[in-house]
Amino acid sequence: MDELPDKAGRSTDGRWQKGFTGNPAGRPRNTRSQLAASLDAAAEADAPAIYQAIRDAALGGDSAAQSLLMSRWWP
Repeated sequence: MDELPDKAGRSTDGRWQKGFTGNPAGRPRNTRSQLAASLDAAAEADAPAIYQAIRDAALGGDSAAQSLLMSRWWP
């Protein structure tokens, strides 16, 4: 591998040194996309109805719904 000169946080072998980034103007830490935020809001609004539908199916004998309840909502 060719040796690169040391510049702007890179080591001599071309890797980024700890604490430096290749995109200093990139997304700030702990931020989420607008799509993810809107999907979470929609899921949160509909979560009780979805849970109730899956619970009713599980009580009706649907084994997939029973498995989903036991593995996801009641781990």
